[in-house]
Amino acid sequence: MFFLVADASGTPTFLPEWLFHVVDSSVRSDWTCNVSMGHELDLVLGPTFVASDLDAYNSLVDLEPAAVEHFRRYVRG
Repeated sequence: MFFLVADASGTPTFLPEWLFHVVDSSVRSDWTCNVSMGHELDLVLGPTFVASDLDAYNSLVDLEPAAVEHFRRYVRG
């Protein structure tokens, strides 16, 4: 399992779960849960712009500029 976080420059980065200690396992009501997206992705849980489909997920993984900007706006709130 990996968590999506913002690094020091605000760039989205996926880090392994063993680096973290979860203190609150609740899930935001506006998040999407997508199962069996393909390409060895069994579950993606997160904002719609990440978890809606495989293309959305891959655009963030590939650091496509529009996806990165959307991520930064989301993190800033």
